[in-house]
Amino acid sequence: MPRSQQAYRGDDPLSNEAEPIPTPSPDIAGGVVDGIADGIADGAIAGLRSKPSTIGGAIYILVVVATAIGLGIVQWGSWRLGIKVIGVAVLVAALARAALSSFNSGMLRVRSKPFDLVVLTTLGVVLIVLAIVVPGPTV
Repeated sequence: MPRSQQAYRGDDPLSNEAEPIPTPSPDIAGGVVDGIADGIADGAIAGLRSKPSTIGGAIYILVVVATAIGLGIVQWGSWRLGIKVIGVAVLVAALARAALSSFNSGMLRVRSKPFDLVVLTTLGVVLIVLAIVVPGPTV
């Protein structure tokens, strides 16, 4: 086996002595696989849940759906209305983040509560104000 492919164990990786890395016995590997299968069946592995585990997670999903609807309105209808819908959705996220504890915030919690509130509120207000004040096409 070439030197670059040898598995070294010990303090001196430059020595020529390579010890084989022990592989787990089939019983241990089978137990790991069974444990993973049990975790999947119980829904214990993150990302495999079918519903949010906190109220903040449910509100986050509603905000994402409202944002998608707003983007659809922008694409196929009035861009002002679509941007206002997105701005209101972001303000709803800010209100939910303000009202919920950090534990129940779920995906609404990105940084500290003050930081999240400032960013979400500013973004929501700016989107709504821009949708109102941007001049329309001149004829």
